[in-house]
Amino acid sequence: MLKQLFKISIILAGLIFISGCTRSLIETRPHTSTNFGIAESFAMKGITKMRVAVLPFRNYARSGNIGTHISDEFSIQVLKTGRFDVVERNQIEKIVNEQKLKDDKDYQSFGKILGVEGLFVGSVIKYDPSLRNPVCGLAVRLVDVETGNNLWACEEIFYGQDAEIQALVPSQDAWKVTTDIDYLTRLLCESIAQTLNY
Repeated sequence: MLKQLFKISIILAGLIFISGCTRSLIETRPHTSTNFGIAESFAMKGITKMRVAVLPFRNYARSGNIGTHISDEFSIQVLKTGRFDVVERNQIEKIVNEQKLKDDKDYQSFGKILGVEGLFVGSVIKYDPSLRNPVCGLAVRLVDVETGNNLWACEEIFYGQDAEIQALVPSQDAWKVTTDIDYLTRLLCESIAQTLNY
């Protein structure tokens, strides 16, 4: 009887230990961007490299000229996917200064002038460089220049104090996520761009 109680105690202790480990793994698992969608036509295209332009992001967070800064970072991350040829920002700025973009029809004509197949259009929806809890949020979509349809869209907000966000980086760099808005922004842009690798 004592041996059976001992075995049951060992089994219960093991189960408690395992459930405790599982819980801590769930709480610290890396964040994955799930708020995105890909049009079937885009997924089926089979284009190895698509020529695109990243327009300066609109800034709804009202934090200076941060839209251009973040769209530059997003351009780098899109280029790193290896799936896109990205038009240089100087070419885009020249045409942006000449054109006033209002809707998707304007984007289509703008894209044709640039000679691209798609345009990344985005907005900074949240931005707070606070040292205690930096926050960056983006809404980005890829517009097909030929049809004007959205091929891909993603919206995401990263909070520096979020354990799932901190788990995306090596533990020795986790402090950067909570104190460095540029580092957090780069991480967000990278996470969003990775959703393009469907």
